[in-house]
Amino acid sequence: MALIVTPGGSTSNSYATLIEADDYHDTRLHNTAWTSASDATKEAALIWATRTLDKNMCWNGQIASDTQALDWPRYGMVYKSGYFVDSDIVPQEVKDAESELAFLLIEDDRTTAADPNCGVQEAKAGPLSVKFDKNDRESSLSSSVMVLIQEFGDMYGAGKETISSVIQTVRV
Repeated sequence: MALIVTPGGSTSNSYATLIEADDYHDTRLHNTAWTSASDATKEAALIWATRTLDKNMCWNGQIASDTQALDWPRYGMVYKSGYFVDSDIVPQEVKDAESELAFLLIEDDRTTAADPNCGVQEAKAGPLSVKFDKNDRESSLSSSVMVLIQEFGDMYGAGKETISSVIQTVRV
């Protein structure tokens, strides 16, 4: 499938162009999975990353048009600096997050359903003891992706147990 990048377009399937994604990865260390992939693989990963972002993120604001295929552009969005995001663009941070996620998808299928029994298996209060499951997987949207877009929304179902949430629970 061809990459279609038209902000607000009814047939768009990606936020970033291949050139924008390549530019992002030119500044990224340890990018061999991206640079060694074919253009067709990169484009498929970008489309998949866009779809994954839109399915997993609860974006702030509202879509700019009811005819647009993707969740961006949006009205009512504000940069962390306090300036409004133009309602006819996709912020660079979203394009960078898509590019980062596309790289991660080329490296490994991060969208495979994780075992619901994975994660923190046990926690004790005294003396504190935590037991982790070696098969636990990070969510589809890794911290390297979320840090790029955290100012624009939250991940659906955010609340997966982490060591900090377990420690908070133990303190209560």
